[in-house]
Amino acid sequence: MKKIFLIFIVFLFNNTHAEENFKTLTAVSKSSPPMFYNENGTVTGIDVEVIQFVAKKLGYKVEFIDEPWEKALIDTKQGKFDFIFEADINEERKNFFYFTRPTMQLKMAFYKSKNLNFFYSSLDSFSKYIVGIGNGFVFENRLQTYIDRKIYQIYNISGNDTDIQGLLKAAFKQVDFYICPSLTGQFIINKKRKIFPELLSLDYIEPESLEGSWPRLAFSKARENSLQLSQNFDKELMKFLSTPDFNKIVRKYVKTIEVSD
Repeated sequence: MKKIFLIFIVFLFNNTHAEENFKTLTAVSKSSPPMFYNENGTVTGIDVEVIQFVAKKLGYKVEFIDEPWEKALIDTKQGKFDFIFEADINEERKNFFYFTRPTMQLKMAFYKSKNLNFFYSSLDSFSKYIVGIGNGFVFENRLQTYIDRKIYQIYNISGNDTDIQGLLKAAFKQVDFYICPSLTGQFIINKKRKIFPELLSLDYIEPESLEGSWPRLAFSKARENSLQLSQNFDKELMKFLSTPDFNKIVRKYVKTIEVSD
């Protein structure tokens, strides 16, 4: 019995010592529950758990930083951080980042007040309305085209907790719609409904014609060994995303969306 206990102590010491020698990577994004958010002073979320798992496999620890999206993009482009996560890909961003393949697909939704009299038939249906989006966000091609061509009346929302701000603006009818992943909207409404009961006045439209968002990890080309890092993370990510452990992480957070008093 003493021998088994001694072996366990040695294993625990060696494992802890090895982790202490891990190199630290810096990862930045905006708060976007349930992917990345602060819970009682601790960062958590689907992306946080996935990134931590993959990083540990590769011999790294990760320091997570929460910044407004537009600042996070600029800082990572300039090499202040190793990578930004929850990043959709476009041609302009390819000049500054090496991207992994997507971590998951997020369906996009237009959140609105239940009192807004609106009939949806196509993406053109939103053209007469004020549509809130997070400043610096990019979307899948069809939706981004509507935004770039100013077919929608766009209201840019900046700063921290962009999604909470946007949903509240829709609830108070300061904008007609706010675009975010349906998963994010439902999670926030459930988590914050007691603090902001107005969020319960929202519903959403999830256009079937939209492909959704395909968020990725984007490694700064301004940092040393970023190409190799992106390739190593991509390889381990793809392995992990096909395991039951990944599904278990997602279910843990999706479960909290069920509204209960």
